[in-house]
Amino acid sequence: MDAYRLYTMLSGKNKDNRQEKKMVQVTGKKSYARVREELKTSLGRDPSRLEMFESCFSKGGTTKNAEASNAIAQMKQIKSSLPEGSNDKPGPDDVFSKVMGKDRNGDAVMYSLGVRASDVWG
Repeated sequence: MDAYRLYTMLSGKNKDNRQEKKMVQVTGKKSYARVREELKTSLGRDPSRLEMFESCFSKGGTTKNAEASNAIAQMKQIKSSLPEGSNDKPGPDDVFSKVMGKDRNGDAVMYSLGVRASDVWG
């Protein structure tokens, strides 16, 4: 198989995979680690996974699709029902997990690549 055929075959497969994505990030090539550090600087503390998700999937309150918008709305609703003064600390039962589901394969979602749940919350 020549290089052009291989390229077009893989390109078509990648295009199909991108169309199947349910939620679209708005950060471009910026990594979760970089977004986390920027939020940490602006907030003066570690951001919650809800804050990370909102920062990565919406820009100025606008999302690219309904699924991300619905997830953010659900997370905010759950957070507003928490007792006043309580923190949404990262963990298997945080607001993010209640909407997005349990983290798979021991990964800590909304953290950098290679960060395990045990690294973050034990």
